[in-house]
Amino acid sequence: MKSEGVKSEGVKSEGVKSEGVKSEGVKNRIIILGLTIALCMGAVGVSAKSKPVVKRVYMFGFSASFTDSLACLTSVQQLDSAWVDPSHGFLMDRALYSLQLQYYVESTKGISNNTCAVFYAKSRRKAERLYNKIRQRYVGNEDVKLRELPEEEFRFKAENYIENAPVQVEETK
Repeated sequence: MKSEGVKSEGVKSEGVKSEGVKSEGVKNRIIILGLTIALCMGAVGVSAKSKPVVKRVYMFGFSASFTDSLACLTSVQQLDSAWVDPSHGFLMDRALYSLQLQYYVESTKGISNNTCAVFYAKSRRKAERLYNKIRQRYVGNEDVKLRELPEEEFRFKAENYIENAPVQVEETK
């Protein structure tokens, strides 16, 4: 009987040892996974706080009005001093470039309530491909008259990037 009791105790202790090894392996995996997640979160936090840098971009603008059949398309232009977010490649203050085109179209063409968009790329080739794609949508369209604005007529100006610029809100009465 003693030998049976010893055997059963040995089996129990071996089973506990194997479960202990498994639980240690699981614990190690959880720790490694937790450290990996923490490192990834730290990298994301660092990249979100990266400062914009001055880079060369190629851009063009498009303006259309819902109340008029005229649409304007600028030429692809090289802008040497554009502020770009290095972590995502976003052009900073895109709205200001759109406003440049909007003010120009309103003041020279007399078209109000137009919607403007700016397209940009890091290479001229990519910008020209996108330009041709958008241009082809409107060239054959009889409902919209496309007016192309050469660089001599309209040129984007580099905007000064101001971090945390104050926003002014106009009150309406």
